[in-house]
Order: sequence, then structure tokens, then C-alpha cells
Amino acid sequence: MLILPAYRTKFYWKPRKKKSIQQSSVKNSSVHLKRIPAEISPVGPLGSQAMIVPVRIILNDLTKDEVSLFSTMSFPFGQEVAVRIKTPGNFYVKGYVISCYEISSPWRIISETPFQYRMQIRFDFRSKSEESAVRWYCEEFLPEHTRIFHSNNHEI
Repeated sequence: MLILPAYRTKFYWKPRKKKSIQQSSVKNSSVHLKRIPAEISPVGPLGSQAMIVPVRIILNDLTKDEVSLFSTMSFPFGQEVAVRIKTPGNFYVKGYVISCYEISSPWRIISETPFQYRMQIRFDFRSKSEESAVRWYCEEFLPEHTRIFHSNNHEI
């Protein structure tokens, strides 16, 4: 048992209470995840018929250099693909597949289209304007759709 004089108790409890409040706010915060539909298509020689594969992107997985997404079809490592997002905003960029693996989930996900593959695409910028367009998209739309909230709905 800790015995402290009365005048020292407030100095003992005040830092502990502050630390407890900080820890609880970290535990109670939540992340807003927005899932959007998109499309990818393999890039082939000019004049070739390109197939369009529907994908899902969680906007938190989109960065200025790469994107992680869920796909209905697998692509080999190094395959050049074009990524197109229509909402929010229009976004088109080419890149290379750097990883693709099948998701084996024990849960059943009820969806119209089953997204069985997790894929990561690194962007291949052919000019400075493409790179600045991706950077602008990430700065313009991502903060609006990817926020962290406390349990009492206050934005961090």
C-alpha cells in the first residue's frame, strides 16, 4: 500500500490519469475504410484486344507509388497492367504486378463477384505529368475518404 501525504496525491494521480486517457483514446479509435470498384486490363501490343478485369480497391491501400487491390483473376509477376478508377475522380495509370496471391479465407463473403486474389501493382510513370497526376489524386481525394475517428465520432 502506498501512503502519500495529502498535498502530494494530486501530483501522483494527475500523470497516471492523463496516461490512462491517452491509452484509451488509442484503443477506441477506428479507421474509415472506403471500398471502391475499379478495373485493370493487361497492356499488350498496339491493336490487341484488351480484356477488362473488375477489381476492388480500399482507398487506404492506394499510395503515390503503388496500389493493393482485390481481383477476380490472377496476373503473373511483372505483367504490365493499366489501372482505372472512375469514382471518386477519374484516375488512369499503368504499372507492373509485383505480387499476386490467392486469398484463402475461412469466412464466406457474399458478393456478386468473388474477388479471390490479392494483388499489388507498382506504378510505372512514363513522364513527370503522370507522376504529378497520381500525387494530386492522392492528396486531393484520399484525405477526404480515409479518416481516423475516435469512438465518440471526433476526427483525429
